[in-house]
Amino acid sequence: MAYQNDIPKANDRPSISQGDIKDNFTAIKTYVDRDHVAISTPGVSVNEGKHKKVTLRAQSPSPTTVADEGMLFTKDYGSATPFANLYWKPEPGLNEVLMTNNINPLAAATGYTFLPAGIVLQWGRKLFAVGSKQETVTFPVVYQTVFQVVGTLIKSTSSTVEQKFSIGTPSTTGFTAYIESHPAGTTYNLSWIALGTRTL
Repeated sequence: MAYQNDIPKANDRPSISQGDIKDNFTAIKTYVDRDHVAISTPGVSVNEGKHKKVTLRAQSPSPTTVADEGMLFTKDYGSATPFANLYWKPEPGLNEVLMTNNINPLAAATGYTFLPAGIVLQWGRKLFAVGSKQETVTFPVVYQTVFQVVGTLIKSTSSTVEQKFSIGTPSTTGFTAYIESHPAGTTYNLSWIALGTRTL
């Protein structure tokens, strides 16, 4: 039976309302147990009443805060396939902050992860083929907007001869790197990092 918020009534007798009161206690236990360690024998388990998880229903529109308050909530993010993502909402007058993103971070030599505010960080290495003076890097995750791409050149020899390199204007899918020369017997590896927002 559903929870009844008017039980017991002022003129109810306990013997008559006992069933309804019991149903309310059962409903409250179901409500509490959903995200908490279940109540079994009070005083026996030190974990009873503690959170085992926090479930946040997606909100639309975003909730509002008042002075001296902040809140965590979820709402759908993305235009193609929206998913519930976590947001931080500060005091009034400050922008809400997207805390998660619809990607699974990849911890590898070439990988990516997400940062607050919808920013995606990507990195990797690109080996220049023998004799090649330019190589194209393809981002693992396509960007909506690219903010920055930076790189450094790693060479396999101990030569002190300076090597000039440059990075072309990046697109949402990648960029091209250039070196001035590629002497025989020398291997060049470009180590790069990119920052931007992701297309959803």
